[in-house]
Amino acid sequence: MSIPLKDSLLASYAANVGARLAAAGTSVYRLPADLVAAYAAAAGAFAAAYEQLMTSREAGVRSEAQTCVKEATKRALVDVARQVYATVAADAQIADSDKVLIGVHVRAGRRAAIPRPTSRPALDVGPVVARTVALAIHDASTPSRRGRPPGAAAAWVYSFAGPAYPADPAAWRFVGAATGPKLTVTFPPDLPPGTPVWLRACWVNPRQEAGPMGEPVMTPLQFGGTLGAAARSLRPAA
Repeated sequence: MSIPLKDSLLASYAANVGARLAAAGTSVYRLPADLVAAYAAAAGAFAAAYEQLMTSREAGVRSEAQTCVKEATKRALVDVARQVYATVAADAQIADSDKVLIGVHVRAGRRAAIPRPTSRPALDVGPVVARTVALAIHDASTPSRRGRPPGAAAAWVYSFAGPAYPADPAAWRFVGAATGPKLTVTFPPDLPPGTPVWLRACWVNPRQEAGPMGEPVMTPLQFGGTLGAAARSLRPAA
């Protein structure tokens, strides 16, 4: 897929790319922050001009001034979109699956098999409200960098409730796949407040081949309030 030039298609294309860059433009797509900001500004200006023009036309009003504004914002958007497209397409460290999500065409002849992940995810426990635990996920080998490592399509997250986590992988319960840096996990209502719960994760590639498990983290379930600083201070179990 290339950048569409028809107004209606460009509007939906830009909205999708803009949302994904806002969530992971500097991490997953490895783009400079100023380029991500420029894309957001250009996409927003075009969307506003296009919507205003369509609203006027639906009301039977033809405005040359509005058309000129729409065309100017369209040119600006296409220019910055081409920069984003070319940069992402040329970066071999960005997973093909992530490229496809923002409309970058991946040539079948050049597509290499993405290996099984070798790094481990790290989980940071955020606020705990009653039986719902908020998690932030990052790669353990690069703690200062948000997002998945190259080649990882998602993190599979597992949980266990009890005073000590089990060594047997089969005893852990799969609770969800996180494609972004955050996930919330809600535990069953039959677990009483104060129950220790453990969470850990592994990266998986687009073929759902799992890498090594990360270190477990623990937090107690709450009575209905929020566990803030105490939860955020938790560290992986030794």
